[in-house]
Amino acid sequence: MATFIDKSAAAKQWFRAYIEAGMLTAQIKYAEDMHETLSQEPHGRYYMNAGTPFWYEVPGPRPGAHRASAPGEPPAVLTGKLRDTIKSKKVSLTETRYEGAVSTDAEYAALLEFGGINEEGHMVEPRPAWLPTLVLNREKYLKAVTGK
Repeated sequence: MATFIDKSAAAKQWFRAYIEAGMLTAQIKYAEDMHETLSQEPHGRYYMNAGTPFWYEVPGPRPGAHRASAPGEPPAVLTGKLRDTIKSKKVSLTETRYEGAVSTDAEYAALLEFGGINEEGHMVEPRPAWLPTLVLNREKYLKAVTGK
């Protein structure tokens, strides 16, 4: 006579832990890559009093001038809030679904990523960073998820 031992609960628990570990690793790598992307040297125009209502363009580099990013390239660092508040977390995990997030506390992140009208009524051209970083590194993230 054979005895059946049901280990399905243990197997489910192992798979959930494996999936969670892989996803968290991928998210951490994405957050690190975003930090690097947002630390790149910009190629846009130079401004004095950047980040204030009194900003104005200047013809080139000079003491106190901020170099902005060009439209289409990742945002340039001004205060560092966008880059320095990037975090990764698990949102939820069920038997059939993992939800995680890589996010920032910078309320202007979406405006920079997609473009639009800022608080001062100026048009901001898109400075995509999140999607290009994800697409550029997707193979690395897939390997992190699978542990290979």
